[in-house]
Order: sequence, then structure tokens, then C-alpha cells
Amino acid sequence: MIRRRTFAATLLLTTAFASPALAESLPVDRDPGRNLYVMVGPLVSPGFRACCGDERDGSFIDVGVEVSAFRFVPASGTIFTQTGYGGLVQAQTGGLALTDHPSPKDPGKHARLAIGGEGTVGPLGAQAGLMTRIDSGPYGTGVGPFAGLFFSVGVFSAAVQVDVPVVSSGDARMPILLIFPVTAKWPIIIDGGSPPR
Repeated sequence: MIRRRTFAATLLLTTAFASPALAESLPVDRDPGRNLYVMVGPLVSPGFRACCGDERDGSFIDVGVEVSAFRFVPASGTIFTQTGYGGLVQAQTGGLALTDHPSPKDPGKHARLAIGGEGTVGPLGAQAGLMTRIDSGPYGTGVGPFAGLFFSVGVFSAAVQVDVPVVSSGDARMPILLIFPVTAKWPIIIDGGSPPR
């Protein structure tokens, strides 16, 4: 039993660390910026109203998908210092309650859509853009910026992100939301040609 668990854990870690994006950014690659990485994967984002994280009913979860396109900056370093940039699109069902009796002040079930850009240095990154949360029960449709910091290991990433609805179609404006997105995206490599010799 222990050997099976060890094998499974080793396989999972090997898969995570052996993503093509990491392999392409090794120092032996003279031009890691030649390829475009298109990445698709599930996106799960637990969160709460930024004002009220200590309230028992102040939490929710957003679930959906993230699609991104990413490039490395040519010859900018190893996997720990390699820089990169890209864009992303997120589509989620938002505001799913994590408790049986959510507070009426919490966002109700709704759609969340976002588009933005991102930049990375090694495994660390930052992202920002524009998001909308569409008609969330007690609140009208909210539109505003989002921003966050993330950490990536292989195909997995985890982030801390803030949604700031500044324009609302309803009488009650949605509050600022603090969320913790987690995603797993395997890259599809669009080859830009052979590296220079």
C-alpha cells in the first residue's frame, strides 16, 4: 500500500514539474520565447466579502474555466528567473454558497466573466484586468477591475485576487471580494520554429 501511494505521489509530482512550459525554459534552450503556449484548465476560486471574512456565512466559491495565452521573453533566464507575459479569459459560475444558509448580504449565484493580462518572473506572477459579475441575487450586475498575485508550479497555480465592482446596475453595489483562485492548465504549444544555432 505504501509503495502504491509513493508511486502515485511521484507520478503526480513528475507530471507537475515536467510540463512543456518548464522544459522549454531550461537554460539549454537558447530561445524559449519562440513558442506560444495556449493553456486551458478548470478554475476554482473560494472567497468572501473583503469586509466580512470573520462572519460564518461570509464565504462562497466560483467555479469555471480559464483560458490563457503565454510567451516567455527570449533568453531572460532559467526556470527560476525566466520572465514572461500573456493574456487570460475567465468564465465562471460565481457566488455558490459554502454554507446552508448564506447571509442575504452575500453574492447570490451568478455568472462571472473576466479578461486581463499577466506577467511572470520565474514561478511568481501578477495579473490584472476587467471583470463583471452578472445579476447576483441581492446585487445588480457589477463591473470593475480585478488584480492578483499568483504562484505556479508546473501545470498548477494558486493566487490571491481582489474583485472590485465599481459600477452597478442595481440599487445595491456588490462589495469588494477577496478570492483565492486555484487552477490546473496543461499547455498546448504552438511552435514558433527552430531556435537559432
